[in-house]
Order: sequence, then C-alpha cells, then structure tokens
Amino acid sequence: GRPNMLLFFPALAAWWAYALRDVRAWVLRLLPLAFGVALMILPFTIRNAVVGGDRVLITAHGGVNLYIGNNPGADGWFRLPRGSGLSGSQRDLIISARRIAEREAEKALKPSEVSRYWQGRAVAFMRTDPGAAFDLFLKKTVYLLNAYEKPMVANVYYARERSVVQRWLTARYGLLITLALLGMMLAWPERKKWMPLYLFVLTYGAGVVLFFVSMRYRLPMAAGLFPFAGLTLARAIEMLRSDRAAVAVWGLVGMVVGLVVGWPSLYTAEIGEDMAHTYYYLGGIALDEERPELAASYFQRSLTEDPDNARYKYRLARSYIGMDRTNEAIKLLEEINDAEPNYTAPYLTLGMAYRQQGRLTEAVRTYRAALQRNPRYKQAWNNLGNVLTDLGRYDDAIDAYQRALKVDPGFTISARGLIRVYEKNGQKDKADAVRRQLGR
Repeated sequence: GRPNMLLFFPALAAWWAYALRDVRAWVLRLLPLAFGVALMILPFTIRNAVVGGDRVLITAHGGVNLYIGNNPGADGWFRLPRGSGLSGSQRDLIISARRIAEREAEKALKPSEVSRYWQGRAVAFMRTDPGAAFDLFLKKTVYLLNAYEKPMVANVYYARERSVVQRWLTARYGLLITLALLGMMLAWPERKKWMPLYLFVLTYGAGVVLFFVSMRYRLPMAAGLFPFAGLTLARAIEMLRSDRAAVAVWGLVGMVVGLVVGWPSLYTAEIGEDMAHTYYYLGGIALDEERPELAASYFQRSLTEDPDNARYKYRLARSYIGMDRTNEAIKLLEEINDAEPNYTAPYLTLGMAYRQQGRLTEAVRTYRAALQRNPRYKQAWNNLGNVLTDLGRYDDAIDAYQRALKVDPGFTISARGLIRVYEKNGQKDKADAVRRQLGR
C-alpha cells in the first residue's frame, strides 16, 4: 500500500464542503467515505497496537523514507546517503535505521520513535537549507512527470533487453502522462465535474514528491491519469471528424508536452546506475542460492557502472568468501571500512574472515571497531565472544556474550556461547543456570 494516498481524502472532503455549501449534505456524503477509509486503516492500526505495542497508523517507515528523499546528498531518487550507515534492502534498511536511531538515543526505541528521529533529521535539513530543499522539490516534480521509469527493484529496461513483448510494448508511462496532461487542459472548462480526479493526481503526486520518486511509488497515480488520457483520445477522434484546425493546434501542444515529458537527459544519466542496481539484486539472489561464482559476476558488472559503491563491494567480498578467495575478500572489506566507517556490516564479515585465517587479534580489533560505532550490535558482541573464547580470554568472552544478551535476551546463539565459555572456565553451575533459562 501507499500511505501517502491518504492525502487525497481530506482534500476531497474540503472540495465537497466548498462545492456543496450545505453542512448536512456534506456530512451525508462524507460519512460513507470516512467509514470506508477507517475500514481500510483500522485493522493495521489495531494490529500495530496489540502485536507491536506501538501507536502507528499504518507503517513506521515514513521517517526514514522522508530522510532519504530530503537530506544534503539527496537527488530526488531512492539513494541511500553515503556515510549514513543505512543499508540497502528493505529489511536491512529498517534494521539499520533503528540501529542508528537507538545509538543516537542511547536506548531502545519503538518503531514510531525511530521514525520520528529520521523525520526530525529531514525537517532539520529543510529548515537549515530551505533553498536546497526547494530546489530538490522542483527536481522531484520534474522526475514525477518525466517518462523515465526509475526502478527500485524491478527494472523495465533490463526486461526490455530480454523480452520482445516488453521491447515492442508502446503503452508506457511517457505516453500516458503526455495524453493525461493534455486531457487535464481539455477538461479544465468542466473542472467541477473532474475535480476529484484533479485532486487525486495532485495529492498523490505531492505525496511522492515529498519523499522521493520511483517507478513503483508513482504508479498508483496512473489510476487518475487514465481517465484524462482517455478524454484526450476521445476528443482527438471528435476533432478529426469536425475540426481539423483544432487537431493541428492540439497536436502541436501534444508534441511540446511529449518532448518535455520524454526529455532524454534523465534516461542517459540514470540508466547505467540503475542497471548496476539490477545486477546487484540478481547477485543477491544468486548469493542466497549459494551460487557465489554467478553472484560475483553480477556484482562485478555492478561495479563496472559504479566502481566506488561500498555495498556492491561488500557483496562481492561475500561472494569471494564463498569461492574460498578469502584474501581478495579481506582486501575489499578493508577498503570499504576505510571509505565508509559507519557501514557496520562489512566489519562483521571481515572479522569472520580474519578468524577463518587464524588472525584472531585483528578479528577482535575489527569487532570492537564495529561496536564503537554501534554498541547495540548483538551479532558483533556474539562474534567477539567467539574470538575471545578462542584466545582463552574467558572472562572477556563472558562479558561479550552477556552484552549481546543484554541487547536481546532471546538471542540463543549468545546464550549457547555463554554456556560453552562457562564450562571452559570451570563455572559449571553458571552454565547450568543459563541452560535452564534456555529450556524455559
């Protein structure tokens, strides 16, 4: 779902109040709408309160998405700010956003509190540099209306390279938006009749521009564009029958609009980087399927387009480890840590690679570097405990496992590690106590 679609309903209610100018008629029209909206939203709100223990209307991702679209390095697309520590996939993004917010707050946070933290950072950017924020808003408005179909996961341009149907399919967004913009001009004399559709396109588009633009985020706006596009086609048929001069005028207007909408600079600037993202996701699938050679080939193609991308390098390093090319993986991971020290995932993999080679002191140093940046990184505490156990530093290992369990009392991997190190340290009674807690 797209929660920003909710902007449409108060706008529609306000229009009805203006158009009807009768409180009773307005209330009677508004009640079914309010009931329908509540019916859609309340199940999610109730579940969030009961299961999640948090007062969240629909989702708690709005804050971090707002920051991604509004920060000093934002360019209008979905692009994680370099050096922010935010990670790429949806699951990783949620986890990293929470980790960073909790590190700043120095306490555990609810999802709504995490969202407010990132919202605050976005608002701070807008307040401190309103000129840049306004320029960014204008840029995103251009992107919203441009023919370029900016991917986030599914890449239509990758599909068109490999599909005859996709390649010859002409019903694309650029054509739709061109016809729809002409239809909006044609419908304006009868705007009272068309106003709900105008409001839907305006409010939904504003909701997209407020955050960032992508193909799938702006796609629901097509529901409001199709009727306007249909009006253009219907009027064109009428004009062909009765007014050839009008056809020529509107045809010229359509060509101008089409040229603006289809301006190619966006395509040429973005297509390479977007193909790199596509190869990155394909490599991730191959890595999940334990096909590291194939994964490495995809990540290498990603790096051809974007050689400095730390996330592409990180995934390539993981592929190398799966191919027993550990030295190459270590070199890449060290480069990433130097370039983006706040990106904590590579520290974990580097520490494991060091341990695999018996370089335990370097592994300890790497895990401590990760924990310096995120003291609540439970996996880093756990892995540090493993290495300290290998070194025979049992008291320090016990402390590391306990810190992992303090972050997450249900983290059974650390509980088992704690049992193991207690037994090695001759503290069988404490090992049994942890074992009993695990059995509960």
